[in-house]
Amino acid sequence: MTGFDDARFDYDQVLAFVMGALSTAGLTEDQANGAAEMLVKADLRGVASHGLGRLTWYVRRLQNGLEDPNAELTIDRESAATLALDANHSMGLLAGPRAMRMTIDRAKTSGICLTTVRRSNHFGIAGTYAVMATEEGLGGIAMTNASRLVVPMFGREPRLGTNPIAFAVPTSGEPFVLDMSTSTVAWGKIEIARRAGLPIPEGWAVDPDGGATTDPHQAKWLTPLGGTRELAGHKGYGLAMMVDILCGPLGGNAWSNRIARPMEQTEPTG
Repeated sequence: MTGFDDARFDYDQVLAFVMGALSTAGLTEDQANGAAEMLVKADLRGVASHGLGRLTWYVRRLQNGLEDPNAELTIDRESAATLALDANHSMGLLAGPRAMRMTIDRAKTSGICLTTVRRSNHFGIAGTYAVMATEEGLGGIAMTNASRLVVPMFGREPRLGTNPIAFAVPTSGEPFVLDMSTSTVAWGKIEIARRAGLPIPEGWAVDPDGGATTDPHQAKWLTPLGGTRELAGHKGYGLAMMVDILCGPLGGNAWSNRIARPMEQTEPTG
């Protein structure tokens, strides 16, 4: 008998299943297809924490009115090489690709483009957006701040998000892609361990008292990349702060510390 870990599913069937689920939450066929492709791409890249495991979560957010798939992506300010965009509480899986396409088009004309997006939502894996640039012969960087989940070095209360950074450039073969969170792991890895009933490595997370834990059910907050001072956790802390500055106040968004965790959110992102 084939075990679950060995099971393989046809891409088109998986895509159709995800599209069906998103359609029940109010997405049109085109919207559902775009969002579904983003989720499936995450699993194909091996980032299970941001793939189909997030489907129920997205559906609930749509049903609760926390994301508006029909919101327009509007331009607040622009120059020859910059864009400041407002997603107007759109679904991140839809606004993200639109914003990156606008960025790519402008970079093709000006040689470079810096884009910020405010009032958006969870946009999947950052690597997908950086890779979009390589498909047009360009290099791409994508990053975002996120809700408070990560304690600062020596801290016991969260002040930072997982704040991922992605970088990609074309090569003579497959593109070079760096896609990483600035926390030791993404929160989705804790969720995977909980579902699997497995312990987590020491250094990934801390319990409510700020102590290290290997029990995923006791994990309350994540550590910055590196974990401890001895393992250079201060570097992850610094990188997370950099992303928070660039994607928070620079883009007209809140600091990570002021972004509600998705499960605590009761109204659209401000």
